[in-house]
Amino acid sequence: MINISKTPTAAELNQQAAVYLKAGKLDQAQAICQQALDLDPNCANTCKMAGNILQAIGQMEAAKRWYDRAIELDPSLAEAYANIGTLYVKQKKWHPAVDYYQKAIKIHPIAGYYRNLAKVLTILQQPTAAADCWLQAYELESENVTAEQYFEVGNTLLKAEQFEKAISAYRKTIQLNRNWAEAYQNLAAALQRAGSLQEATICYRQAIELKAKRLQSAPSKDAKFHVSTPAAKGGFFNDNNLAIQSNSEIKTDRHFLEIQPHHPNIYLQLGETLVSQNRPDEAISIYQTAMQLFPDNPEIYLHLGQALAAKNDRLGAMAAYRRAIALDPNHYWSHHHLGDILAAQGKLSDAIASYHRAIETNPSPSFWHYHNLGTVQANHGEWEAAIGSYCKAIELNPNYSWSHKNLGDILAAQGKIDEATVCYRRAIKLKPRIL
Repeated sequence: MINISKTPTAAELNQQAAVYLKAGKLDQAQAICQQALDLDPNCANTCKMAGNILQAIGQMEAAKRWYDRAIELDPSLAEAYANIGTLYVKQKKWHPAVDYYQKAIKIHPIAGYYRNLAKVLTILQQPTAAADCWLQAYELESENVTAEQYFEVGNTLLKAEQFEKAISAYRKTIQLNRNWAEAYQNLAAALQRAGSLQEATICYRQAIELKAKRLQSAPSKDAKFHVSTPAAKGGFFNDNNLAIQSNSEIKTDRHFLEIQPHHPNIYLQLGETLVSQNRPDEAISIYQTAMQLFPDNPEIYLHLGQALAAKNDRLGAMAAYRRAIALDPNHYWSHHHLGDILAAQGKLSDAIASYHRAIETNPSPSFWHYHNLGTVQANHGEWEAAIGSYCKAIELNPNYSWSHKNLGDILAAQGKIDEATVCYRRAIKLKPRIL
């Protein structure tokens, strides 16, 4: 019987070459690939395989030529673009690598391409863009993604003020770990900034409840384990009162206790959200709870004063601001808000003194200090001083229309019509109906 062997096709030879390449048998892979090219030199996949083998051998320029040939034959071959990106990564040519990974993603957006692009963007110190890519990769391949990975991405996006994407990441975190207080806290912060105040309030409360439970189950003082601090670890930072941590610092719930067992900021955030929802009584209740836990924290009394002021309880607000100042004589926003209350009571000299104290104690004085000071000085008849205060307010924030308008009023009253006109024009430009 005659044995007639079938001649393998170019596609079959290409598959054999791939098997040898995966096994690390580069000589055999290259020989088989050459046979496939001899049979069909215009097969894009075989040209790509030739590039893969040469890249594994270390012949980068030759590999690039074969990838370019594959793309020339089939411009939709996403893997060829991605492989050129990887080739550039090996050569530490980061920007061309980004370009080719982006081209691959445009053709075929798979998780692996997003991951590779995220790594390069991280090297290029573009954390926000990298976090966006990680989130895309996680959504495409969610099976093996951890809560910590979603949490870290959410932190980066929140810091970059990409609130909707941060919200998505934190929701995924909570789906994977429903007992993570810091995830609820940061989700609440993102929701608050995105304008979803009702849901933010719910999340803040959930975070508080979880932290309380965690404290109740905390180990005794005699338990021995390493206590790390934010400063020592460097993985924790506080930005706009957010509980943000690097995932490299996150191991267990106990580790969160080690880093920060309890913190007043979550109460402050919840209270602020309630006040913004016109729910000052609930905010006051939250601040009173915080006062019991942190009686020496001036920020709590400042926020309590603001909530009381929202109820028009001037005496209560004044007492809260003065308590904050007693705890920290340099608490400049308490001096400022105390000035607001004193001005509303007609105690102009005392208000002026409070605003001056706010300016003296604030390392970077706010334009509000000077604007409010100017208003009270003008009402007190101190026109030249008021002009100086308004000018300083405008220097710090030239886009606040009322500083220009009020300055114009004083100048007009002094008969300085041309100067007043300039101020009014600037005010109208910023707020057309201000006059």
